[in-house]
Amino acid sequence: MIDENDWARLARYLANECTPEEAEETRRWVEADPSRAEALAFMRDVNSAAGASQPKWGTDASWLRIAARKSARERRPRLFPFSTPGAATPAWRRQVLRVAAAVALVAAGSLLWLSRNHRADTSAVAVGVTREYVTPRGQRATFRLPDGSRVMLGVASKLRYAETTGGSAMRYLQLDGEALFQVKHDATRPFLVRTARAVTRDIGTRFAIRAYPSDTVTRVVVAEGSVELRGDRLPAADRGAVLTAGQLGQLGKSGDALVRSGVDVARYLAWTEGRLVFEDTPLRDVLDQLSRWYDLDFRLADSALGGRRLTATMAGEDMSQTLELLASSLDLRYERHGSTVTLYAGSRPTTH
Repeated sequence: MIDENDWARLARYLANECTPEEAEETRRWVEADPSRAEALAFMRDVNSAAGASQPKWGTDASWLRIAARKSARERRPRLFPFSTPGAATPAWRRQVLRVAAAVALVAAGSLLWLSRNHRADTSAVAVGVTREYVTPRGQRATFRLPDGSRVMLGVASKLRYAETTGGSAMRYLQLDGEALFQVKHDATRPFLVRTARAVTRDIGTRFAIRAYPSDTVTRVVVAEGSVELRGDRLPAADRGAVLTAGQLGQLGKSGDALVRSGVDVARYLAWTEGRLVFEDTPLRDVLDQLSRWYDLDFRLADSALGGRRLTATMAGEDMSQTLELLASSLDLRYERHGSTVTLYAGSRPTTH
């Protein structure tokens, strides 16, 4: 919840009126909560759209007086960063909208709000634009972000990011699934990736994150440089775990990061080359991954089978070969009907 004290804090930060210590504390406070990051980016954009070359929010809460003007018209954009169409507008957004409308009335008489997705065109001022990339099961995608950073998005994954105008000081992304990031590092513009439980902040260049909805942990492996991994509920003043090249960080429900050094990074990045590597992996987890890669729905005739463990590397096998490998390795048989595969104990003949 963004209250008046928080708005004043953001205003001082934008106006460069903080001490270095206060600025660093505020930066971490913003990074700890997506609503704060959205508010900061949006305030910066509104200021830019209104024609101001430098932040002029002021720390005397004059923007609050502007927000209270009865004549300010409230306009709701069709989409804000990471919002759900049709959902109720959060209080902080309603407040910013009132500020934006008032500033626009004073500066130019009106301000056009609009949104777009990655296939839409726009010729007007765009504020708080959200772009989204989604990969279906069985497909990956590679693309570049506006800042030049490169992303490979894994199968059955979704990546959203706020593309802001006015030189926003933050690059903010939301990931559901798996992705490899090769970041164009900029110390003045933090690059943050938020998942269901964690926030990963780029300090270096190349790292991969996995956090599918079914995963119990967020997994981050660093190939080059370093990143900071922190729980999404960690106090803003507290620093998360810093991972360097060759380290793996895992963060679960507790919010504490478990760090392992000297891991085989190639194993965790094998998916980027079309390979799946399993090392003593429970069958239930193997099936989750195979379902994403082969667009199949797996069922276990006996839930106890999910505990059987697989060590194998799959590199380019077709669907039938993969099923045969799975059956022979774990003493299973399978029945496949369309896109549904049921696994049973024992090795009796399979049915297609």
